[in-house]
Amino acid sequence: MSRWRPVWLVARREILTRLRTRSYQLSTAAVVLLVIGGMAAGQWLPDLFDEDPEQRMGVVSAAVPLKDKLREVAAAFGENVVLVDVTPGDDLAKTMEREDLDAILVEPDRLVFEAAVDATLHAIVVQAAFEAALPERATSLGLSVEEARKLIEPVAIRVELAVPEDEDEDDDLWGVGSVATVVLLMAMSLYGQWVLVGVIEEKSNRVVEVLLAVVRPWQLLTGKVLGILGLAIIQIGATLSALAVSLVVFEDVTLPEVAVTAIAMAVLWLVLGLLLYNFMYAAVGATATRPEDASSAMAPVLAPMMMAYFVALIYVPENPDALASRALSLFPLTAPLVMPVRIASGGGSAIEVILAVGGMIAATVGVIWLASHIYTGAILQTQRIGLLAAFRRSRA
Repeated sequence: MSRWRPVWLVARREILTRLRTRSYQLSTAAVVLLVIGGMAAGQWLPDLFDEDPEQRMGVVSAAVPLKDKLREVAAAFGENVVLVDVTPGDDLAKTMEREDLDAILVEPDRLVFEAAVDATLHAIVVQAAFEAALPERATSLGLSVEEARKLIEPVAIRVELAVPEDEDEDDDLWGVGSVATVVLLMAMSLYGQWVLVGVIEEKSNRVVEVLLAVVRPWQLLTGKVLGILGLAIIQIGATLSALAVSLVVFEDVTLPEVAVTAIAMAVLWLVLGLLLYNFMYAAVGATATRPEDASSAMAPVLAPMMMAYFVALIYVPENPDALASRALSLFPLTAPLVMPVRIASGGGSAIEVILAVGGMIAATVGVIWLASHIYTGAILQTQRIGLLAAFRRSRA
């Protein structure tokens, strides 16, 4: 049998076992439905709840000649104004309360509000009164209505953007990078814990002893990590597919080319980060003996991830080419979280990206070798053992 055949069998077992679990199926379906439902809600809820507010204005008989102009101006303003004929009384406040009115136009030049002036209604009445009075004013000046309109026509103002469109695209790109970093942290934490807890459970219930009778420790370790990586790709792929379909169906969204590049790079960093950290999680999981030890066992692995996460979101966007940003984007343990934000913030040359990817690959190979030895030296121990002691035991 090929030495890689057992790795494939272990990975296949891991994938099929978890695919059949109700928790994996429900979590995948929940995320997909959440994405689709969120996009649908963003499209439909405003139409359901953001109804065009209705404003009611009473019109006394003396102001009735303005009603047609009021309707025209309200339509031009995009406002839904209902005009109600009312009979003037001594107490306008009671009339407004009885008829549920926002204001009463008592005379063409007299508008009464209850307690506070509504600027929109006031502007509509002013414009309507102006339109109604314009023909008479134009005639008194010996002008036609069109000539009078030209005299009061506003001066054209050239409008420019203080922030160029390319800088606006940079903001969108930074948004993609920051979201990618958050997703990367969540994915590496979640699937790393799957590896960690899986290793501890197999060790505590002694299933690993049966498995090691037919496969080598490094084959079992590698198969488990690759299997969970495959499960992660399936789940994340389903989520991204749901997001893509939702964008097409519910939104007219076009990502800039640079954003597409950032997403592709984020996927690359996700795969590299999962490989690197999942082997680290497996190594520390092998040194524990009970599921209760999972939280303390993952602390050394979680520390560099959290440090890189906060630096990526707080420091790197404003300082993409600073020495610290460069160093952290090239250091393998922090590169998966720092480099995507650095690229999205306008930093990181092609050479640096190549160096970071190469460093990640080399570090992953080294971590696999180191994790295999730690796993080999610790997986059959019934007592908790340190990382260094497990490595020495394996080498011995």
